[in-house]
Amino acid sequence: WGRTIIAPAAGTVVLARNDRPDQPVLGVSDPRYFVAEFPNGGDPGNHVVIDHGDGEFSMLAHMQHGSVRVQPRVRVEQGQALGLLGNSGDTNSPHVHHQLQDGPLWTGADALPHAYENGPKQRHDRGAFFDAKR
Repeated sequence: WGRTIIAPAAGTVVLARNDRPDQPVLGVSDPRYFVAEFPNGGDPGNHVVIDHGDGEFSMLAHMQHGSVRVQPRVRVEQGQALGLLGNSGDTNSPHVHHQLQDGPLWTGADALPHAYENGPKQRHDRGAFFDAKR
């Protein structure tokens, strides 16, 4: 909770949401805290989408309420602070959800394969958890 979330690569912010409350009870994903467009789940909460170019977009979701530090149309560099790890949207515990996708909206984009320089080298399957090395 509260750890700084950084840009995985340089690009231009295309979406940034900062107004969603964090889930109040650890271990519970309460639909009363979802946005109206996702009443049955899938709400990314406070999130940032970065256009890296060449059809690659990163979505970083579930950030802490009020912590997002970037705005659309702003260029960010790899490692730049985006916001703080939180518990907003459809989630039951504080974490960062990162996915690389081929469009700005996760609802209409396909996931793209990727690896992390500071993480495990094996394939990251849906829902995989790991601790990044500093």
